[in-house]
Amino acid sequence: ADSPARNYGDCVRAVHVIGTSIENYSSDHGGNCPKTLDELTPKYLPVLPRCPNAPEHNYGYSKNKKGFRVFCQGIQHVGPSTNRPEYNSREGMKL
Repeated sequence: ADSPARNYGDCVRAVHVIGTSIENYSSDHGGNCPKTLDELTPKYLPVLPRCPNAPEHNYGYSKNKKGFRVFCQGIQHVGPSTNRPEYNSREGMKL
């Protein structure tokens, strides 16, 4: 079985890929973010990834006029105290 630490790293990479895909989408759509993550497939992502530690959870996504936020909804990680990697349009990747 994969270690929780490795899975946390895989989750961080997935959140980063989703975040940069949202930025690419936004660049192609006049600064507008997608309404849902499903709009990223297949042009920006072949499939939406799932957290390796919490495959029953989709990644969370929210947006407003100031930008967007994508984050892991799983709580099974071994890692920083926030336990949920996040990517947002103002700060990029947050661990």
